[in-house]
Amino acid sequence: MAVGTDEFLRRFVAPLLAGGRPACGPYVGASAAGAMGAFPIRGRPGAEATWDGVRARAAGLDARPPANPTVAFTRLCAAAHDLLAGTHPDAPHVLGLHGRGLGQHAEELWKVGPPDELAEALTRHAAVAAALTAVRVDVHVAWWTGSADFHGQSPPARLLAWPGVRRVRQEQRRVPLVRAGLETGSARLRTRRRALLDAMMAVSPLTPLLFAAEDALPFPLDLRQASPDGNTYASLRFVDYAPLRTLLTDHAMEAGFHPPVRAVSQAVGQLLSVAALPPWVVARALVLVAALHERRLFAENVHRAAGGKPRPLTEGLDVDDPVQRQVWALWRAARRVLPGLGRAPVDHTLGELVEEVDRAVAGPQVEQAAEGLVRAAEARLAG
Repeated sequence: MAVGTDEFLRRFVAPLLAGGRPACGPYVGASAAGAMGAFPIRGRPGAEATWDGVRARAAGLDARPPANPTVAFTRLCAAAHDLLAGTHPDAPHVLGLHGRGLGQHAEELWKVGPPDELAEALTRHAAVAAALTAVRVDVHVAWWTGSADFHGQSPPARLLAWPGVRRVRQEQRRVPLVRAGLETGSARLRTRRRALLDAMMAVSPLTPLLFAAEDALPFPLDLRQASPDGNTYASLRFVDYAPLRTLLTDHAMEAGFHPPVRAVSQAVGQLLSVAALPPWVVARALVLVAALHERRLFAENVHRAAGGKPRPLTEGLDVDDPVQRQVWALWRAARRVLPGLGRAPVDHTLGELVEEVDRAVAGPQVEQAAEGLVRAAEARLAG
């Protein structure tokens, strides 16, 4: 790697976490990332700013402090750097070396594995969430005799001089870098990028759930999170933590409820097709589904109690649509299975609203789908 740890922190990691303009340099590589070790949290250039960025991003998820940066955090930051750097139009992709470098990052991240503690999960999420939201501002400049494009750089002042006389026009475009990486380049390179993102999501299991709840995940949610050694189900590890469920459900409501609940329902339905599914995975997946619907009913209950005009709880419902049908069928299945696990699937004060939804979705297709999901869940709970 051409830059040292201090420069990497100061130029890339700290501004990335702060939502600023991180500067990408030469590819870091997995070996150099391992050699850097855990980043310092004070006393070095960029260290305090990096730690401040971690704490600021984690504070929105949980009041407790995140864990100090570990080697896993360093590897995530290095992987994010190389992933984002490779999306620039001028980035070197000679002889497939960049794709292989991304593959090496993924291999090392799979060795790290998911976190055991929420504090560590918060720290890792800070890095991955920052990468997923990173954008590059491209500028197209046109003048009377030509035009030029600038990717992540400001146009030189000489090109903008005498705008009236030279008929200068500027057009800015914000390019989400991860999405750009999944949509541009060769098929092999796009596959490598996606494989690295899958590894980053498994190592940072809060990230895919939170981004799916915000309807901002750039690919379908997959709760299996397959690793080279088998499924990790890492995103469900912390679902039993009530403040996290509250945050997820609040995000889903802010994102319009329907897109997030469809994404989660499809992922849980896919999950229940796995034959050898650990019982704890089934339980937490169904708890997540129930929590999303309960949060929406709570919001409507408060709205009506305040004198608001009742809003349709099944707005846009089409039970002939398999995706929408799965949403309601899965919620029914969750309400039937969870009591047997000692879990209340919905607050008792919401009973009338539950019945209102059930009447709207009643039909043989939904009931048949719910029966199938109940059988699948119970079979996996029985081992």
